[in-house]
Amino acid sequence: MKSIKIIATSKYLPNNKIDNSSFNEKFNLDNDWINKRTGIKNRFYTKDETIIDLSIKCAKKCLEKIDIDIQKIGNIIVASTSSNRIMPGISFEIQKALDIKKCMCLDISCRV
Repeated sequence: MKSIKIIATSKYLPNNKIDNSSFNEKFNLDNDWINKRTGIKNRFYTKDETIIDLSIKCAKKCLEKIDIDIQKIGNIIVASTSSNRIMPGISFEIQKALDIKKCMCLDISCRV
């Protein structure tokens, strides 16, 4: 029986960062109020990249951490609350961008 293991994880954040103070004037809320209720201190955003672009950059950062033949990757799992479309999923786009020939792709998405 083959085993499954997580060999690497990663994250990628866009360069544009805003903190809670940017909402003070617009919504009449202070930093502490927002932080106590959401736990959020900063947000990151981009106007030039899609969630797929961000995910591919994240996957490439992940691969920099390990020494593996990329064709031996058997699974790509993406969990996100941000997607531009339902299908195909982000994981398939990562597989395509990294040119992985045989790989199971799974997207876990939470959409409201």
